[in-house]
Amino acid sequence: MAPRLVPDYPSPPEVPEPNPVAQRRAWGKIPYEERFRRQRRDLLDAAAALAAEHGVAGTSVASITSAAGLAKRVFYEHFTDKEACFVVLFREFGAEYLRSALDTAEAAAGTSPFETVRAVIRALVSYQGGDSRLIAAIRAEARRGSALAAAYDEQHRQIADLLVVVALRLGSALPDPTLRLAALLLVNGVVDLGAELRERRDALRELTVIVCLAFGLPAQ
Repeated sequence: MAPRLVPDYPSPPEVPEPNPVAQRRAWGKIPYEERFRRQRRDLLDAAAALAAEHGVAGTSVASITSAAGLAKRVFYEHFTDKEACFVVLFREFGAEYLRSALDTAEAAAGTSPFETVRAVIRALVSYQGGDSRLIAAIRAEARRGSALAAAYDEQHRQIADLLVVVALRLGSALPDPTLRLAALLLVNGVVDLGAELRERRDALRELTVIVCLAFGLPAQ
């Protein structure tokens, strides 16, 4: 039997900044392409601040453009609607979130399987790179069938992919489909139980044991 190939860690998803579809005059010495990117960032930052304070439902396109100091027509040059704006924000968060867990997994190379898994889980539940109020507001609007729900599911699949590669690189002998199913079943517990894991003294260790057992790895 040929030796099992050990995959590389998945690359964090990129959230490219699109170029404008049309050319317009420069803004002083600033090319229009640069102004376009600045406007997009200003709109995203304004949407993030407002949603963290008032929720996604309590944030309107008008309030976003007012906070960003831009005309409403500029908003629709960047996003088809309000939800599309928040999908971009959530994907930006997801890319940084996954990168944090990936960096942790790579840094833990050489430690025991248990310690590696515990480090990755800790990185997932204690990540502080995004405004927790904003993420909660976006998740609250991720209703079934919506673009936000699709972005939320995509993020969970990406985390599951990372957990599968972690298990394989740590020597799991379970078949790939079994690992994938275990990762998908576990990912909600790993990601969405952050508060409980932080409050309970032994919760992180207990969850690490569960994940190791599910992946066929030493649970100590």
